[in-house]
Amino acid sequence: RRPYLKDARVRESLGYAFNFEQINNHLFFGMYRPAESFFAGSELAASGTPSADELKWLTPWQQELPKALFHEPFKVPDSRLASGDRLNNAKALTLLKQAGWQIKNNQQVNARGEPLVLNALVASEEHEKVLLSIKDGLSHLGITLNVQRTDPLQMVARLRELDFEIILHTYRHTASPGTEQASFWGSETVQQPGTRNLSGVHSPVVDQLTNLIPSATSRKELLSMVHALDRVLLWGHYSLPLWYSPSWNVLYRDTLRHPVITPLYALDLTTWWHETEKPPTASANDGPNHH
Repeated sequence: RRPYLKDARVRESLGYAFNFEQINNHLFFGMYRPAESFFAGSELAASGTPSADELKWLTPWQQELPKALFHEPFKVPDSRLASGDRLNNAKALTLLKQAGWQIKNNQQVNARGEPLVLNALVASEEHEKVLLSIKDGLSHLGITLNVQRTDPLQMVARLRELDFEIILHTYRHTASPGTEQASFWGSETVQQPGTRNLSGVHSPVVDQLTNLIPSATSRKELLSMVHALDRVLLWGHYSLPLWYSPSWNVLYRDTLRHPVITPLYALDLTTWWHETEKPPTASANDGPNHH
């Protein structure tokens, strides 16, 4: 929503300062996986290049969408290689230069000499640590990121008034997306206080796709629409996909049982039961069960 972030190339460059491997290992004990989708870890996530079913929705908008969307799979910056930081910084600097920014006195400035200074709003210590890590990465690009810690109530008020530049946010989806997608990404409420479209997405392509999704007549058609929407959002660089958890981590007593077949995307504790007798295979060396 801010002038400096209107250019998709600037938004894309910020992603190269996010070192997932470092954050995952140092802060999260390696529990997460990098997200390359807004629906990561599910069949709703787009992958590879667009299928014929997806092209049905995307091709009419070919002039409005990046050419790469049609020919390349979307990939987040790779931070696993030893030379990753150097390569990622080079890509980011190229994008910033294309967007009209240049380095002067170790700082990115535009044609008017204004420095590229961004502000991040957080309400928890965990999010603050993540943003401070990204701040360090951005400093190598000549970008200043100020991280402001606030209390949860003020955070809610700031979000309602759209008074922020960068935040960490979780989009919660169901296994069958519907009308909520328009509230997440549609332009109808983009400037309304309290909008769920926090990224400020204002795209006729996104509007059409989010309006079509509730009218899908089959699971196959729904998936093609959601995959197409996912691609448009990813290649628009409205938000940077960060991470997702591939499993539920639960510590529980060995007297508790659960069904062999469990829900795909939920931890349904209402189906668990308690047995007073321990299983015959239990021994003193058995550790806690994990599911």
